[in-house]
Amino acid sequence: MTNSDENISQKYETHLDYKNLHCHVKRIDDHHFYLLFRESICIDVNYFIWWEITDGFKKRDSPLNLAEFYTMFRHAFGESGNHYDDWKGAFNFAFKIDVLNDQTVTPYILNVVNLRGAVEFKFRKIILPEDISYDRGIVHPAFADEFSLEQMDFLVRYLSGFAEGFWGKGRFVNIENFVKEVPSNNILFGFLDGCFFENHFEDTDEFEDNKQQIMAAINQKKLE
Repeated sequence: MTNSDENISQKYETHLDYKNLHCHVKRIDDHHFYLLFRESICIDVNYFIWWEITDGFKKRDSPLNLAEFYTMFRHAFGESGNHYDDWKGAFNFAFKIDVLNDQTVTPYILNVVNLRGAVEFKFRKIILPEDISYDRGIVHPAFADEFSLEQMDFLVRYLSGFAEGFWGKGRFVNIENFVKEVPSNNILFGFLDGCFFENHFEDTDEFEDNKQQIMAAINQKKLE
């Protein structure tokens, strides 16, 4: 484990009690996530939650974009991991969730991952290596008696709200210029000259030309 991984794993940890949801949430590094991922099953989730969250931010001056979301989560939960498809995305933030029901603890993982022009919140249930009662090759509906879809949605909104509140206290403070790319959809997003941006391009040539221009501008800023 690198020093960076250690910083990630120690960045955020909390216990959440809300109505019928009782869980322990911890940010984890790529290595820990990979080990848990190997012994897990995929859970069907609310794929519209990203749009619901961004709609919730529209009461601000402008809708939330990928650059702002990435910066919010990075400031609140530590550096992005590398557990994402770098053709279709540019960041991920992984968490371990221990769901508490009576005297039972059921472990899950959550990967908050950029996919094309959106963010997906992917939950997986951890199972024992020898457990053959689950089909590991399919997407399972949420197990409502232990961690319902509504509870997952609440947790996603909680983490997003925490990140917004955490970041809002020091907005634009010590944010370095950066650019990230989603090549599959010709998307560039980042921060430059005090502004967040998310740009979509019609073709690859325009995408590459703009990427080089932005990178040159960022490098020039470093020399000033």
